[in-house]
Amino acid sequence: MNTRIFEERGKILCFLLGVGFLLACGISKKDHDKVLQENINLKADITRLKAELDSALYGAPRLLEKAKIAFDIKDLAASKDSLEELLKRHPSSSEAEEAKSLLKNVFALINKEIKEKLEAEKKTIEIAARSMTKNFDEVRNLTFYKDVSTPLLGTHLYLYFSSDGKNAFGPFVYIQYEGDGWLFIEKYILKIDDETHEISPSYNEVTHNNSASTIWEVYNKVLSDDQLRFMRKIINSKKTILRFSGKDYYKDHVISQGEKTRMARVLNAYKAMGGTK
Repeated sequence: MNTRIFEERGKILCFLLGVGFLLACGISKKDHDKVLQENINLKADITRLKAELDSALYGAPRLLEKAKIAFDIKDLAASKDSLEELLKRHPSSSEAEEAKSLLKNVFALINKEIKEKLEAEKKTIEIAARSMTKNFDEVRNLTFYKDVSTPLLGTHLYLYFSSDGKNAFGPFVYIQYEGDGWLFIEKYILKIDDETHEISPSYNEVTHNNSASTIWEVYNKVLSDDQLRFMRKIINSKKTILRFSGKDYYKDHVISQGEKTRMARVLNAYKAMGGTK
């Protein structure tokens, strides 16, 4: 049906172009009147074809059919849009009552999905919050939170945050290199699957400590929005390599699944405590 409508509209357009050509060349009054009448008829045909096209695309039966198909395949948003369009265009149609009934079911399922999603998010956040260990700083009146399984020794990366009881601050990143020789780290290069990101600390932002034959170089800083974005990419990555790039040497560390899990739990707990990043 739609193809026939477009074919007729094409014929009408060609005729109108021909009329324009004849008028430009000059014609008799009789022929002129004939052309005017045909023009009136063509306008009527265009109006009719537009109505037919509108009915084919937005008629009540068609919109109801689209809504039912979308509902059956669980595309609730598309079903809702078709039903609302039907009720707006054809409020008095025989299909309107069925549309109203189906729309109630659509809204009920949408609300159910939203509720289930919120409950799942709440559960995830509550579990994350319970997995935190906390350390209270009495001088600054801040409590610092990190994952209970965060290691003290070894080369690793972890996240943490703080709270004054009302607001959550951070998140912070703690990157520790442990080895038997100094790197004098100048930057951290993160190869996250196929993406590469860098953290370039200022000279005094990497601290250096040693004990007997073991040395530590540590970067401990609040995350910028951009850095937080690629920390989230690390969590969902297949493989992330952290390169400690020094003046003359470098060492690589593959972020473990345990590190990713701890990072995810910290960010969920941060959100649960009112974090806004």
